[in-house]
Amino acid sequence: MITLLMNKYIKRCKKMKILGFGAVLWDEIRGELNIGGAVFNLIAHSKKLGAEAYFLTAIGNDELGNKTFDGIKSMNIHTDFIKRVNEP
Repeated sequence: MITLLMNKYIKRCKKMKILGFGAVLWDEIRGELNIGGAVFNLIAHSKKLGAEAYFLTAIGNDELGNKTFDGIKSMNIHTDFIKRVNEP
């Protein structure tokens, strides 16, 4: 029964377009840095379930900003609405 429900929701998710907006945070878990933040995590997991995922945010033009942007792109999350900024 659980498998049937999961398959039903996964099929629904594949038809969705999701736009999340908010800050990107970095979580340090067991000494390892990971891209995080509530909105980003929702977008990332929605993408894994098959949704077309977009993220609206601003990311710095620095080393950590580049790492963030590359990480988001590597997850195949649309970056059309990400602005790169020089200011903090």
